[in-house]
Amino acid sequence: PVEKSDFWTQISEARRFKDCDYDPDINAWAKRLVGSKERFRVNVERFLPYLDYVWREAHALDMPAEVAYLPLVESDYRQVYGSYGSPGGWWQLMPETARDFGMSTARGNDQRLDPVLATAAALKLMQANSERFQRDWLLAIFAYNVGGLRIQKALNARGLSPGQIEHVSQLNLPGTTEHHLHRLIAWGCIFADPARYGAELPPGLSKRQQFRVTQTDATIPARAVAAARRYRCWRHTFSACTVVTETFDFVADRLLGGARPDEI
Repeated sequence: PVEKSDFWTQISEARRFKDCDYDPDINAWAKRLVGSKERFRVNVERFLPYLDYVWREAHALDMPAEVAYLPLVESDYRQVYGSYGSPGGWWQLMPETARDFGMSTARGNDQRLDPVLATAAALKLMQANSERFQRDWLLAIFAYNVGGLRIQKALNARGLSPGQIEHVSQLNLPGTTEHHLHRLIAWGCIFADPARYGAELPPGLSKRQQFRVTQTDATIPARAVAAARRYRCWRHTFSACTVVTETFDFVADRLLGGARPDEI
């Protein structure tokens, strides 16, 4: 099994932004995010397999831990259904952004709700942002929130270059972007020093508990899909079996015509 210190230490040390006193708003957000100690722990246990999965994918691409925190800020690692023209999924990808990465956003086949495909697209977007802004991760994260073109225009208007930005106020971006950054940093601060905020973190995951993807060309019978809730195995239309329970209802609608497990 993975010891608690291994996962949380690794994901904390891999942060790009480690100054929890960078802005008073960060600690205020951290305390707000923790709220009730018990509810916080339960929530962390819920999203830990997802955080672990995205962190492994991001770390393999030499990205900082904050990239894995993005879905926490965007959706709390919940599958948010995007209505027409609205962001959707863990990563809250806009429809046009998803389509740019070859994903369908059609009703009944919105691939932004596919955590594997959406994560791959979001990481490609973050890679592109990083390259555009010379691996300045502050700007790359800003670009994820408001778009790379807006960040480039803000830099040009102030005669600034990547690497010269120390605080969001230098770019005169919307207050929502500043809050977005502060919440992102706050999550890292909680994970690095939970006691400071009255939080308690669960242990890390064993390999058996990790979110995994298994490729298969076989058609999975309806009864196997119905067993998803019990075995925490999700099969989507692109032949991947993924450990994620919150998307079960969505998959059941697509594969079983809305049938519930107890109806099969």
